[in-house]
Amino acid sequence: MSAADRKRFPGEVDTGYPDPFTVAPPDVTDRKPGQLPREQILKFFDEGYIVVSDYFRREELDPCREDIDLMVDQLAQKLYSAGKISGTCD
Repeated sequence: MSAADRKRFPGEVDTGYPDPFTVAPPDVTDRKPGQLPREQILKFFDEGYIVVSDYFRREELDPCREDIDLMVDQLAQKLYSAGKISGTCD
């Protein structure tokens, strides 16, 4: 299939504009609480990721952990009831 024959999608263009994803925005003059330092922003645009330590407090994550535990237990019970697994690891 030639390039002219291939299917085109709405909004598809032949020109790429990667700058919003590869070029860091200019530094801010009025830094707000919780804003990332310039070094971390530059690292994100250089490496594609950053690790933000202690972003959430443990007590903020506890409800998420409890909900995940509940979902795992419910799935295990459903699979056990359907005969798909031999036990629920209670």
